[in-house]
Amino acid sequence: MLLIVATALAISATGDWLLLLGRYEGAESHFFFREIDGSFEFLFESTRGTISFNGLNYMPVECVKIHSDTYLLEANPLNFVVAVFQRDEERFGIRCKIDREVFVRLFYGPEGGDVFKITPVRPVKELLPQALEARPPEEAGELLPMDLVDIEMLDPKIKLDIRYAREDNFMGSSLYTEEKAFLQRPAAYALVKASEILNERGLGLVVHDAYRPWYVTKMFWDATPDELKEFVADPEKGSRHNRGCAVDVSLYSLETGEFLDFGGGYDEFSERSYIDFPGGSTLQRYYRELLRETMATVGFQPLKEEWWHFDFEGWERYPIGNITFEELERSR
Repeated sequence: MLLIVATALAISATGDWLLLLGRYEGAESHFFFREIDGSFEFLFESTRGTISFNGLNYMPVECVKIHSDTYLLEANPLNFVVAVFQRDEERFGIRCKIDREVFVRLFYGPEGGDVFKITPVRPVKELLPQALEARPPEEAGELLPMDLVDIEMLDPKIKLDIRYAREDNFMGSSLYTEEKAFLQRPAAYALVKASEILNERGLGLVVHDAYRPWYVTKMFWDATPDELKEFVADPEKGSRHNRGCAVDVSLYSLETGEFLDFGGGYDEFSERSYIDFPGGSTLQRYYRELLRETMATVGFQPLKEEWWHFDFEGWERYPIGNITFEELERSR
């Protein structure tokens, strides 16, 4: 079972230091500033790195806070350098000066809980009728019949936060007509098991998306710029969401009802969304690992690019679905 150092748990998730954590870019290199087990650490890009992420190696360097936003880094046993952070009016770290080099903070998108949004290549009003007229790719072989279950009816402790039924999503438009979440029956029952495991820890599951009609996947693809397409599914292949075997989840506190902080927003198109992102705080990384381990225990596998996305085993045995939520409701 996962363990976490008590000192890390004691650090307030709303602490002012949290606004300094992030990636900082220099002229030829970059580093991550992160919290680990109650202390702070710089992860410098290095060929001798001991931490690997996204094809690069990073060397962790411990540091000591001197005062305010000033830290002392041990370059080697006989040489120390000073790192000084500069903040903006909202207290976010924007620069860090180490020795004589200035590193500029890389902002992936909105900070402080705001929703990440793209500028669609084409307007949603134009994409919707075309997507509804299109047809999913044909599939060969014998597939299981669709047997989609309403998650909300199975476990009252699972919260729904269906962003695509509202405008607070990366497309900036409402794409579902109802805040509903459906999964194939075996996947739905497995999700309930995951919920029960987390409940024992005082945590609950939040479902952001589950079954997704194929026409919505096509809209995502057609609206997303080419350089960001790794974060959306190719409609020519279909999405595991279309098969009713993928679910997007996060966590909330059963005691307070508050959503937990994973160090990056749901549906954020950035490296911070990678499940093994090394930055942020110990607690944020712990929540990612806890979610991953719990979901794997009941048969869901993670998607490396998205900490919130999990695919249920046997997803390939189900067809690509394009039935709307309204049609699902009428069929019951």
